[in-house]
Amino acid sequence: LSERKREHINFPSAQTHILLGNQATWRGNPDHVALHVGNQILGGGGFASILTDEVRQKRGYVYGIGSGFSAMAAGGPFQVQFKTANENA
Repeated sequence: LSERKREHINFPSAQTHILLGNQATWRGNPDHVALHVGNQILGGGGFASILTDEVRQKRGYVYGIGSGFSAMAAGGPFQVQFKTANENA
């Protein structure tokens, strides 16, 4: 995208699904391994990740939260996604 985009889709549900993302590097980038390790610490490492500790354990906003890269030949997406109660969104 050339600019920020926000899309809100109304759906009758008890939870709101939030997805944040941006274009990341390609799998051949010399920093790919370092970014992968950093993501494991941030949100790709499940219950051992910083996002899980801060957003789930300490604040109780979500049941699960995670982040990840889609390693592609061209710049793939980096995403953070979680679901939370509507009143927390």
